[in-house]
Amino acid sequence: MKNYLLLNLSILYWIFIAPFKGQFFKIGPIFRQMVFIGVRAAPMVALTAFSVGVTLAMQAAHSLESLGAQIYIPDLVMLTLLREMGPVLIAVIVIGRSGSAVAAELGTMKVSEEIEALEVMAINPVQYLVVPRVFAMLVMLPA
Repeated sequence: MKNYLLLNLSILYWIFIAPFKGQFFKIGPIFRQMVFIGVRAAPMVALTAFSVGVTLAMQAAHSLESLGAQIYIPDLVMLTLLREMGPVLIAVIVIGRSGSAVAAELGTMKVSEEIEALEVMAINPVQYLVVPRVFAMLVMLPA
């Protein structure tokens, strides 16, 4: 629990406080992580949103047909996907895809002792490895 708290405090320091003290982080790794986390997940998100939208439209058409309110189906689908289901679907898909890949990558680095090698070279592993991924996640998933 103590290590988790220290990691979170370190991440918050490097993202929000260190840039104002002149300790900047490199933009290149952040952009690479943004592409990996957000852009490469877009086709999967679009496919899932399309299939959920079609299913929702079919269910709404079946239910609203008996009420004679078929003209409201597009509005219902749009509002449901954009306001309610869309952010949840995107978060689950991106975290499931990108979060597991990031965890596997950092776990592999830990097992192969790459993180210890960074510490030996006097490079802060949190600043070098974790902050670009967290910052990219914050930018690509603002909701």
